Formats: sequence, structure tokens, C-alpha cells
Amino acid sequence: MRVVYTEVISEGAPQQTSAGASGMAYTVGEELVVYEENGEYYYFIEGVAKGGLAYETDDVGPFDSLEEALDDAYGYLAWVEEEARKEEEYLKR
Repeated sequence: MRVVYTEVISEGAPQQTSAGASGMAYTVGEELVVYEENGEYYYFIEGVAKGGLAYETDDVGPFDSLEEALDDAYGYLAWVEEEARKEEEYLKR
């Protein structure tokens, strides 16, 4: 696996920070990661949610090119954003 592209897709990147004597902590954020393996491209989304829960989606792919992987990822992110908007509107009723 070789990471070929990363992009922060939230207001902040999930970064490790010192938490003093208790160890390490992560800041809230989310990023898109695309990797290449055996000539095929895959992507996943990883991040840290409010409350400190780290997560990573399943890998999506394979795709024939980086561009195809990014097109699919951006389409998925647009769908997620639209669904969140719909849910917010529904909850305002």
C-alpha cells in the first residue's frame, strides 16, 4: 500500500497532541486518504469525532486511476453532506 493523496475534508485535520501525563490525544478532524496497491486505487476516510472517538471507513475500490477514486470519493462526500442537510431540516420541524 502506497498513499498517493490525502486531503483534509473538515475544518481541522485530526492531529495527535500531547495530553500531559495521561498520554496522547487527538484533535477533531477528518481526512480523505487515497492509496495505490498493485496498480489499483482505493480510498477511505479517517478522523476523530467530537468526544475523541477515532474512526476509519472501509476501503472503497478498486479504481483504475487516482482521478476515478477521487471522483467517487467527492461524489460520496457530496451525498453525505446532502443527507446531513436533509436530516437537519427534518429535525427543525
